[in-house]
Amino acid sequence: MIRIILKRRVEMYLGKIPKKINIVIISLCFLFTFSFIAACRATETTEETTEVIEDTAEEVVEEEVSPAEGEVRLTKNSVDDFYPSWSPDGKMIVFASDRDGNEEIYVMNVDGSRQTNLTNNPAYDSYPSWSPDGEMIAFDSDRDGNFEIHVMNADGSGEVNLTNNPDIDSYPSWSPDGKMIAFESDRDGNDEIYVMNADGSGEVNLTNNPDIDSYPSWSPDGKMIVFASDRDGDKEIYIINIDGQE
Repeated sequence: MIRIILKRRVEMYLGKIPKKINIVIISLCFLFTFSFIAACRATETTEETTEVIEDTAEEVVEEEVSPAEGEVRLTKNSVDDFYPSWSPDGKMIVFASDRDGNEEIYVMNVDGSRQTNLTNNPAYDSYPSWSPDGEMIAFDSDRDGNFEIHVMNADGSGEVNLTNNPDIDSYPSWSPDGKMIAFESDRDGNDEIYVMNADGSGEVNLTNNPDIDSYPSWSPDGKMIVFASDRDGDKEIYIINIDGQE
C-alpha cells in the first residue's frame, strides 16, 4: 500500500517536467521508495521480535516464581533468612536472619508464626543447630571479635561461648546423643574438623591435614562424620570415624 501511494504521487508531480529529467528523478524516487519500504519492514520485524521476546520473558518469569505443588512460604520480608533447621519434635524451626541489620538467630512455629529473635545483639550470629533433645541451640557468633561456637537455651537464655580462642570456629553440629559437637576451625592454620564435648571440653582435631575441611555432619548412629574437603583439588565429600580414622 505504501509503495502504490508513493508511486502515484511521483507520477502526478512529474507530469510537467521534461522527459530525460523525469527518467532520472523517477529512478531516484523509486530507489528512495524501495529503501523506505525495506526500512519499514525491518522496523515491523523488530517490533514483532521484541513483542515475542517480551512475551517469552514474561512467561519465563512467571514460571520461575510459581511455587511448586505443596510449597509454602514461611518468612515474608525484604531481607535474607537462611540456615533453617527443624526442632527435634518438629514443632519449631530455627533460622538465621539479617532483618535487624545483622545476622541473628530466630525461631518460629512451623507455620511461620511467632517469629522471635533469640540472640538480639549487634554481632553476627548464624548457622544454628538444635540439640537432639530440643533444649538447646548451638550457633557460631563473632560477638567476641572472631567467630566462636556458642550454645544457648531454646528460648535464647543462658548463652555460653564454648570454644573461646582467637581463631575462627564455625558450623556446629550436635551428635545424635547430644554429648558432643562437631565444628570447623582454622586454629591450626587451615580449616579442620574438630569435635568437643557439649560443654566445650575435650577439643580434638579429627582431620589434621594441610587442606580445607568443612561443614561437618554426624551419621545417625553417631559413629561417623561426613564433611567436605578440597584435599584433591576441588570440594569432595568425605567421611571419617569420630576417632579420626578415615
